[in-house]
Amino acid sequence: MATGTESYLKWVEQAHDGAIKLPAFQRDFKWTRKQVIALYDSLRRGYPIGSLIALEGTKKELKERSFRGAVKDAGGKTTKRLILDGQQRLTAGIDLFYGDSEESQSQYFIDLDKLLKLLESSDINIEDDAAVAEFLSELDHDEGYCVGRISRKEPFNLLNSKHLLWTSLLRVDNSKWRDHYLELYEIRYPERKPLIRNVIKPHFVIASGPDVPYVSIESTLQLDAISRIFSTLNSTGQVLTPFELVVAVLFSDEIDIRDDLKIIKAAYPKIKNMDKSGEITLQTVVSLGGGNPKKSLLPKELKAAVWNNRKDEAAELLSKVGEFLTDNFGMALDKTDNLIPYDSIFMPMAIVFKEVGYSSLGPGEKAKVNPCLTRWIVGSALSQRYQEGVHNKQVGDATDVINWIKQGSDEYMPVWLRDVTIPSLTSVSTKGAIANLLRCLVNQEKLIDPITSEPVNFGLAGTAAHHIFPKKFVEKLVGWDESKGDRVDLFLNLMQLTAATNGRFLNDDPSLQIVDALANLPDVEVVQRYERQAIPQTAFEVLRKPIKGRSDFVDFLKLRETYFEGCLAKWGFTKITHEVVEDENEMG
Repeated sequence: MATGTESYLKWVEQAHDGAIKLPAFQRDFKWTRKQVIALYDSLRRGYPIGSLIALEGTKKELKERSFRGAVKDAGGKTTKRLILDGQQRLTAGIDLFYGDSEESQSQYFIDLDKLLKLLESSDINIEDDAAVAEFLSELDHDEGYCVGRISRKEPFNLLNSKHLLWTSLLRVDNSKWRDHYLELYEIRYPERKPLIRNVIKPHFVIASGPDVPYVSIESTLQLDAISRIFSTLNSTGQVLTPFELVVAVLFSDEIDIRDDLKIIKAAYPKIKNMDKSGEITLQTVVSLGGGNPKKSLLPKELKAAVWNNRKDEAAELLSKVGEFLTDNFGMALDKTDNLIPYDSIFMPMAIVFKEVGYSSLGPGEKAKVNPCLTRWIVGSALSQRYQEGVHNKQVGDATDVINWIKQGSDEYMPVWLRDVTIPSLTSVSTKGAIANLLRCLVNQEKLIDPITSEPVNFGLAGTAAHHIFPKKFVEKLVGWDESKGDRVDLFLNLMQLTAATNGRFLNDDPSLQIVDALANLPDVEVVQRYERQAIPQTAFEVLRKPIKGRSDFVDFLKLRETYFEGCLAKWGFTKITHEVVEDENEMG
């Protein structure tokens, strides 16, 4: 690894001519016109614009592509370096100082009318060099002196017709054409000679740009080492993900994983919510191919032939898993990803589906298999099994569950699953694996808003989670003391309503919420709607009490807990007394 400096315009020239290129897996140019204009403003004022990270020469695994806006034959030129960090700044430079390609979407101009008005409004004497220099040192890009326009074939003609000076003419080595067009402009607008000679030429021509420091990485390094160096030195500090490294590796085999995944997710919509990053699909492909599906090993394990041969099978299996979890478990993967306890279970479950031939099972056979699959899902959430050490558990669990199903006896149930018990649900927060498990259980019911009578199942638009005992209400309860651990933001204090009803109930005593519902519905109907939301009648009666204390809130939570314990008992899980400590940030 070496370091050095090189002028910014030299970097841009090489990007434009094709001497430096990009790894093909890098995302497209994303900067807005405002960002490009801000870059020009920094160059004009001589401000530093950050460093670059480059890979010397080429690397077989990193298929290369030319910068957007480079000359037509850039792709055929020998590559001196690949730019790992700096694409946006260099592509912006091509737009600013060349902008002559069919790919260029924007061209940039100094608005001479606007600049002159800014000078005049500040009462600047254009003949006073010191005053002009001081004014320009304080002139900012958001004052509108530089503008972007849709690219056109002859942008230099806008100078005489619109007083717009193309920034390409301000590149120092473009003096021949700059002098030519500015001379024609002065002939037509002689009163503007001072503007051109005292302001534009000495202050807006970019001589070479600042010297840009760069880090140069040897192309002999492995991809994971390049990623670590990149993450240490680049401005975001983010390691390239296993998915991004796989994209880079397979580009050399004419495979664009990103495009393939777009096709897969269009064909199998549930996978959109199951696999946001794409890594679960990659893991499933590797596992089907007999490789090690550990995420960190994907760049080494996922070969082109394995991807091509297994991607469709993986997609179909994951889709079947998604259908099962949506139709039989209330996970609503067709609408949302907010009910997933652990997405780590999707890959091993897909392998189980394949090995037991789930798609070809008859109704009677599925009736025997489904309880095993459901107990696995519930048990993994209750025990927070995939919170850490995920990889070994994924592989082992798939093997154990396959054996359990094929043997057809709970004698072969995985040992860890047999030992799972129900923790204290009254301490479960509104986030995390257990909260999402309970959401799935509730979501299996047909949830109806008690005021609007609209469906409010999780994932439907216009719905919201409502705190049954609102925070501002419980703070007034006799005995309430947050310093002693009293909390309102608990899953057992939530129900699902329309956004409108949520706003209507905001801060109300729960008894007033029920009175509101009873204004339009018979008592039995309101009770039923609450019970569908896992609020049994005993808990409902607590809510109806006109005067409440902290003990009533506690009783309400315990009654709901008992209700959920009954739901979980049908899979053989029993209660323990310790409180749960959840990982609320990761699905696993």
